[in-house]
Amino acid sequence: MVGMIDGELVGFAGDEDFIGGIELSSGDQATNYDFCENIPAELCGTVYFDRNNDGIQNSGEEGIEGTRVVLTDANGNVVAAAFTDAEGQYCFSDLVPGIYCVKEIQPAGYLDGIDSVGEVEGVPSGFAENDKLVDIQLLGGVTGEHYNFGELKPSEIYLSKVEKKELTLDENQLALLQDMDILQDQIIRMRL
Repeated sequence: MVGMIDGELVGFAGDEDFIGGIELSSGDQATNYDFCENIPAELCGTVYFDRNNDGIQNSGEEGIEGTRVVLTDANGNVVAAAFTDAEGQYCFSDLVPGIYCVKEIQPAGYLDGIDSVGEVEGVPSGFAENDKLVDIQLLGGVTGEHYNFGELKPSEIYLSKVEKKELTLDENQLALLQDMDILQDQIIRMRL
């Protein structure tokens, strides 16, 4: 902030913590040339396999490593991007106070689960959209935590060694299965 010399504003504020254009004569007193520094904020969370799809990371629900998360500001400008660590955790540090959005890039091999808004100083901040946690308000010196993305694995059913004599099918159903070539020591993998 530009200060005063003998009651008049003198100087200019530049970028990068700079105040210039101050000329002092003998006996002048320059006052109120102040620099305001923000204490950085932090925003953290986890991407994890939500086995019971309840939106809460419970014991035994492991993190998903290598998931890309992108942090944007209130105007949609990308502030930072990161990949989750071995525990599925991510953390954006040294943030200026403001409103943020965290977007998850869906990890390969997983289906979208429940995304959960975390807390700032113990108070929920923001809301969840599909693979995005938006309107997260951070003040200086605070940590937003538990901004989590729950994911699901596709279910698989395995049938093996299906024999004609074990099936109770009419002729049309049996013919259809034979046409699909799934009998006799084949494994059927069905995604639910």
